[in-house]
This record gives sequence, C-alpha cells and structure tokens, in this order.
Amino acid sequence: MKAIITSLMMFFSVIAFAQKPMVGFTPIEIKQRNYLEFSTLYESWNVDEGDGFYMLYTEIPNIDGYVYYYFATGAELNYLSALIMYNLESYKNIKSKTIKGCVRQSNGWYKHTSSGLYIYFQTTVKDGKTLYSILYTYETFDIK
Repeated sequence: MKAIITSLMMFFSVIAFAQKPMVGFTPIEIKQRNYLEFSTLYESWNVDEGDGFYMLYTEIPNIDGYVYYYFATGAELNYLSALIMYNLESYKNIKSKTIKGCVRQSNGWYKHTSSGLYIYFQTTVKDGKTLYSILYTYETFDIK
C-alpha cells in the first residue's frame, strides 16, 4: 500500500513540475504553490546566497531531490527554477513530460513553444553520485 501511495505521489509531482515550472514568482507564491501541490511545509525552506543572487530551496522527497528557485539580489521575482534529483526514473518521467512541445535550440537548450520558457537537461556526477538536473528560465546562459 505504501508503495502505491509513493508511486502516486511521484506521478503527480512529475506532472506538476513538467507542466507548471515556476519562473517569475515571489517567494510567498512559490511556498504557497509548493505547499498545495507537494505538501512542502513553510518551515522546510532554506535560503542560501551567492554572488549577485540568492536561492530558496527545499527537499521534495517523492522525487528524491530538491527544487531551487533563484532570485537576483534584491529582486522580488525568481528568474530560474531548477530540479536536482538522484532518482533516474523521476528524471526520465519529468523529462519526457517536459520535452513535449519543445524545440531544441543550437546551444543545447530546449524552448517550450507555448510558454516561451527555456529548459536545460543535465546529468553530472558529484562525489560519486549521479545528479539529474532540469533548469527552467526565460533567458538562456552558458552551462559549464
């Protein structure tokens, strides 16, 4: 029974992430929507700062990963959202649903034809673990 519930939760998370990535939202809107769709608690969010940006992130256990929302320092709306996960099946499911309606660009990004979002899929190995990433933004940049 627990396996069925976990599978259903993963399925609904996959659909929500693939169809409604959050770019151009405030931290409060992000927390509210994630609470409604993925049951993330307001207390489960973390903030980290970098050079010229800060990110709001939380764990999404049913995809064995994290979701990150990047904001320019002082900005109210995020400019990038990223899913980072360890589960290959979750990654494949989200990627297959996300890539529908996209056109591959010459720089490796995909552009969603109706929303205008750019999407980037990446697999990396860090500390012996394979990480699967999906980035969503309205402006592309070079991936290193």
